[in-house]
Amino acid sequence: PSADFADQTEVGDFVEKLLSMESLPTEGLDFHKLQSGPEICRIELVFAKAKRTLVICSTSKSDLMKITFDGVQDGWFVSKTAIPKVLDSFSGLLSFYDKTVLSLPINGIKRITRIVSGAEPETAIRTPNGGWVANKEDVTRRVGPQVELLSSLKSTAVSKPVFTLDDLDSFGLRNPRLEILIDVDASDAVRRTLHIGNPDGNGNRYAIIGGNEALFLISEKD
Repeated sequence: PSADFADQTEVGDFVEKLLSMESLPTEGLDFHKLQSGPEICRIELVFAKAKRTLVICSTSKSDLMKITFDGVQDGWFVSKTAIPKVLDSFSGLLSFYDKTVLSLPINGIKRITRIVSGAEPETAIRTPNGGWVANKEDVTRRVGPQVELLSSLKSTAVSKPVFTLDDLDSFGLRNPRLEILIDVDASDAVRRTLHIGNPDGNGNRYAIIGGNEALFLISEKD
């Protein structure tokens, strides 16, 4: 990605897999009659003198995807396993972005709220000179390094690509030990909420990000 550091091996594998996708035989399948599910993603391909948009949709068959070009009636069937993971799962996205959990620009973070289970929330706000204040107290020395760490926080592994409601109880995430709310200074006010739960017994803690479906691990050292 042009705006983020990415694992170059992952990017290379992604491009190679994307360009080598093969369509499946269509015997017994009608592209127009097989019900389409939600659109998974769009990929804009820019050539020397042309630009095409590839559209990938799920179907009523869990192992089958539809691929077509924007504005074109016909298309192809592709096995779900042929789709690069980065396109259809948060776990794939994590690997693509070098496992960076939040991918936030450190200078764009304007407010951070820390909620420890059983305690009052603590909010720190960035000052115009780049420092941090909480309840009119200068907390730059304490909060500055925390924000720097959060902006580059990486997961150690993806535990489950899609967590269930039962997982929230099992891994201590329904009432998490720690919640961190991060507000980004952007034209479309962006908020990321990191929920941190129970330890896994191997030096990590289970975590999720509000609005995303992956259950992942982060090191307790971080």
